[in-house]
Amino acid sequence: MPKEIVLAGKSLDHAMHAAHEGELCLARCQRRNFTPGSCASTQQDIDDLGLSMVRFYLPSEEPLDISVTSKSEMFQSEGLGHHLMPQRLPQGALVRAGGHVLMPSPEAYFVRRCADIHDIPECLALGMELTGRYSRETPGEHGEHCTYFCQPLTTARRIAGYVERAKGMRGAQYARQALPWLLDNSFSPMETLLATLLVLPPRHRGANLEPPQLNPEMPVPPELRHLTRRDTFKPDLYWPQYKLDVEYDSNERHSTPEERVMDDERKSDIESLRIRVIPMRTEDLTSRDAFERKLGQIVQHMADHGDAKSRRRLRRLHSRDALDAIDSLRRELLPPLEWLATGVGASPSEGTGYADIPAPDVDALLVDPDVPYDLPPSPIDDLLGSPYFP
Repeated sequence: MPKEIVLAGKSLDHAMHAAHEGELCLARCQRRNFTPGSCASTQQDIDDLGLSMVRFYLPSEEPLDISVTSKSEMFQSEGLGHHLMPQRLPQGALVRAGGHVLMPSPEAYFVRRCADIHDIPECLALGMELTGRYSRETPGEHGEHCTYFCQPLTTARRIAGYVERAKGMRGAQYARQALPWLLDNSFSPMETLLATLLVLPPRHRGANLEPPQLNPEMPVPPELRHLTRRDTFKPDLYWPQYKLDVEYDSNERHSTPEERVMDDERKSDIESLRIRVIPMRTEDLTSRDAFERKLGQIVQHMADHGDAKSRRRLRRLHSRDALDAIDSLRRELLPPLEWLATGVGASPSEGTGYADIPAPDVDALLVDPDVPYDLPPSPIDDLLGSPYFP
């Protein structure tokens, strides 16, 4: 069997970003077992095998980071960085990036990165980017550049299935801790930040609200169609049990008079469907007082429309200690203010491109004979697919 190049480190980050942008096509790979010497480890190996299309997405000035299965292969080599990986991997751990080039699947990438992150809110930021529709140069990290209108690389259910098979591997413990709050279909880093603040439990300094659906496609009932300008809407953070929609309106994409008119019309349309809309602007996330006011509006609506159990759950948010903890997490997760001023983290408006993305092939993602899943499907899986399996 010929040797394989297995990407790792920063080279893997670049390749994953290229795949999320749709520039690098990945394919399923059944290979799970490696023996010492079966991975490319020298520059001669790399030259013999070739990097295929992957070479276009790896900066030439950076060393090529690759995985090997034996410490004896981790020697000093100019232009190469070596990373040790297990000789036996869980099912679904690798995908093929072209030719003899392999790389960890998005699910395995999440587990690997969690081993280095350790922090549950940051693990969520990474996971919700992989399951979302935006991509940063280094997934899960703040950066000055962000690409929108991407297709999701994976879903929370797929990650959960892989984590179950990856018991005992580095990072699996932290990945498992983040799974209960991992949501699909975030459209921007700021939507991810807002969702993280709202759903994490008190031990992780969150508001402990019930998880919302992110940007679900909501058709207008025929009997109410005459009240709206569109057939469907995609609320940003939507709680169907409370008929509540929290809309994140960034300063970059919602500041001109024309954009504000569109926002007002959209809010009016959604409210005509008997749904409460609470807008959340950039300054509502950058200011503690403003954020606590918005949080209070969300909590009050849930308390008014929930049951006794919900009201007991929300009562702790009247505590100053709880609000102090949430504020510390808010300040920790916020990107630098100068990046917010340039639009990094902005949430694209509905109608600016997402409506033109064709529906993904859900069957290709969820019904895969090579990667079985024991978990029952969740409703959000019906909304998502993956672009990288032809």
